[in-house]
Amino acid sequence: LGDGVKPFVGVMISANEIRQGDSLVNRAEKMARALDVGHTLEAVAAMFGVNEATVTVAMKLLECCMAVRDAVEAGTITQVVAMKLAKLSPDEQRTKLAEIEAAIEGKSGHERSRAMRAVLDAAPVKRAKPTRKDIAEALKTATGERAEALRWVLGLADGEQAPEVDPRQTTIDDAITTSTQSEQAA
Repeated sequence: LGDGVKPFVGVMISANEIRQGDSLVNRAEKMARALDVGHTLEAVAAMFGVNEATVTVAMKLLECCMAVRDAVEAGTITQVVAMKLAKLSPDEQRTKLAEIEAAIEGKSGHERSRAMRAVLDAAPVKRAKPTRKDIAEALKTATGERAEALRWVLGLADGEQAPEVDPRQTTIDDAITTSTQSEQAA
């Protein structure tokens, strides 16, 4: 698109958003189009009357497969659920969506939300950041710059080895698993 179109895209989006709300997917597509035309993240956020983080989150909705997008459009799943599914591969998204749809069939309200959450919580959680234990383990075999960087992350002086992890300490994942198991037993 030429430079002459850029100002009109912003005006068109603002006028439509103020007049009538869009579906989540349609809104995300409009945000992506405005960014593609050359508007800044800040300008797009202003056009839609939201903050920049909301625009960034909306872009993640476009990373979902069409089945997930259609489910969001139909109101079968929420944007939060779609964001969690976006972290999976397209095939895993479709599989998980089918499980969610089967679990929520005939349910409403809190019961529906709990069923959705149960299916999502059953999915393996991908840890975004390595734990201190993972870093200490990697330090044992690391050399050179990598070893220096790992020591810096752990707050160790040059040449100092990572302290052994206290076996009495638990990770967040272990704590969640333990509390979930105790709730199920009760």
